Amino acid sequence: MGERREYPAFLVNNGPQPASFNLRFLNGLKNLDEDYPETAESFISPAQAGKELTDRVLTAEPLSGTVGPYSQVPVTFICRTKKHEKKGGFTDSVQRKPASSQESRAGSATTGLEAKFLVEPADYATLAMVSFSNLQHDDLKVQMMARACYPDVKISKQQLQFGECATNERKDFALTVTNKNEDLPLDFCFSKVASFKAVPSRGKLLPGTEHTISLSFEPKNLGMVSQEMTLEILGGVYRIPLRLQGHCNTVGQRPKGIRGPMARPQDFEP
Repeated sequence: MGERREYPAFLVNNGPQPASFNLRFLNGLKNLDEDYPETAESFISPAQAGKELTDRVLTAEPLSGTVGPYSQVPVTFICRTKKHEKKGGFTDSVQRKPASSQESRAGSATTGLEAKFLVEPADYATLAMVSFSNLQHDDLKVQMMARACYPDVKISKQQLQFGECATNERKDFALTVTNKNEDLPLDFCFSKVASFKAVPSRGKLLPGTEHTISLSFEPKNLGMVSQEMTLEILGGVYRIPLRLQGHCNTVGQRPKGIRGPMARPQDFEP
């Protein structure tokens, strides 16, 4: 939920006359062999769409246009599911369960102590029909279907205490991130913060698998260091905060840099 996916296609005109086309949408699974007249009440007209046009989950672009003789026009079929927003109260129909202190699901605004969502998958189906106003041609039908699943991500820990670490040294912690959804791969990215680093910082969480992320504390100055790193799912649609702490009281020995033709760019960093 909250992800946008696009599937490119082409509307091809193999005739000598230009073809003016218009896309219409009919909700639900339909028989592609049947005819659906434009006057049917179940159609969603783009001219009368208004709010429905912006809230439609399965759609296409462009909705109208003209294809020149012996040419083609790109058409993109789009699935844009909505992210469920936590409201609370009697108007929120989402089931919840108590969350453990070390577990967080993508979509919780703060820590795992907050109640988590149990959103059921939502199925969508829309029939897209391409009609031609200036040609005697049958309507082209494309059945679009999608299932929106709520991302289910578990992390081993949200609050990390690295303890004492000298400057020019490093302390590592192995963070386990699990994608508990059996069907949905998830793109992830860790935000950049001073003195802490995640390796790998971005990638893809495969369905039903555990991934180990190395979090490193590399202090550059003396004193207490406290930062909040964010694990972003699906380009920031869902965020899980990680609270990182460490302190530095001593100056460590700086490693000797490599010089000459064997040196790398990072060897010249201050």
